[in-house]
Amino acid sequence: MRQLTANFAALWKIKFEQDIPYSELLFVLMREKGIHILDGFPCFMTEATTYDDINKIISVFTSSIDGLIEAGFFPDHRGEKADAIHQNTAIVIDNNTPPIAGARLGKDRFGNPAWFLEDPQNDKKFLQIQL
Repeated sequence: MRQLTANFAALWKIKFEQDIPYSELLFVLMREKGIHILDGFPCFMTEATTYDDINKIISVFTSSIDGLIEAGFFPDHRGEKADAIHQNTAIVIDNNTPPIAGARLGKDRFGNPAWFLEDPQNDKKFLQIQL
C-alpha cells in the first residue's frame, strides 16, 4: 500500500493512492498516540515545530501503519523496494546555510526539499546539487 504526503511544506496532507477500507483508522491511531490529525484535512507546521516534533510524527505514523498491517486492515508491502518518494526519515534543510554559495532551496521532482544552482548554459534554469 502506498500513501503519499503530497508536496510536503508548511501545509501538507496525507493521500492514499488506492481506496482502502477502514483507512480512517490510521488517523484514529495517530490521535490516540498524541498526534492530532484528521482524515481528509490538511496539516500545518510552523517555525515552532521542532525536529523532535517531526520525528515523533514520523514515528507515530510508521507505528500506526505497521499496527494496521499487522491487524490485517492494510495490505503488507513492507518488503517491496522503496523509491525516493517513500523515505522513512524527514528531510529537514536549513535555508540559511546553503552547501555552496549562491545555492537556492527548492523542491526536486518528488516534492522533497533540495538545493539548486543556476544553470550557466540555460537562462532561468537550475541544476540540482546532489549531496
